[in-house]
Amino acid sequence: MKSISSIQSIDMTNISYILTTNYSGVEVSYKPSDPNNRINLENSFLTLSTLTTFDISGASNLYMIDISGAHAIIDVSTVRTAYISEPTETVEPTPTPIPTPIPIDIEVNISDIINSHSVFLEIEQQNKTNLNSLDFSVFKTRLYKWAALNYPDSFLAYSFPVTTPPIANGLYSCGDGNPKNIWDYIPYCLGMPIQDWITGYQAKVSGITLSFSVNADPYVLNIHVTRSN
Repeated sequence: MKSISSIQSIDMTNISYILTTNYSGVEVSYKPSDPNNRINLENSFLTLSTLTTFDISGASNLYMIDISGAHAIIDVSTVRTAYISEPTETVEPTPTPIPTPIPIDIEVNISDIINSHSVFLEIEQQNKTNLNSLDFSVFKTRLYKWAALNYPDSFLAYSFPVTTPPIANGLYSCGDGNPKNIWDYIPYCLGMPIQDWITGYQAKVSGITLSFSVNADPYVLNIHVTRSN
């Protein structure tokens, strides 16, 4: 393979057409007899890596382009002399730039999953501890007010605030991966139906019937008392 530094290094007298290859491997052919082809070849010469000439007999010559010596391109129609310009220093072809990867937006991150799941579990444990920590001394003090009002039915005697996790589409996120409405979420935190929970406190009082209610915004689980007959 021969090296050339400018297009005028090739005798165009008997050349029927030229096949070129750029650094991306794209091949383009030119006819020196076509003025437009000559202009295109001259303008694109510095982007080429190889050039193959074919004479009228079909014989070919392959050249490697040495762009270090290609500073001025002369119209190929003015070339009349045959010579090969051997470069004094071989210059490696400029490699094709590697495209910069397009940044990808991460939609799910394992750190987010771990942190969020820990928060769900912490809230659930907090609710379970709170809902099972009735202070009977406070409860008894509230019953004195109930007595002063002559024991009205369904008197609000005790309240438990309920901490709720993030909500989506009306359902609360849970540590078990199954979103729930408030009536399923509270039993989930308790580990039992609310009625079973109130029954556990019922066993600790006498002459009093306990019932419950739930308030919203924020959620509060209440214990009500009614005097037993």
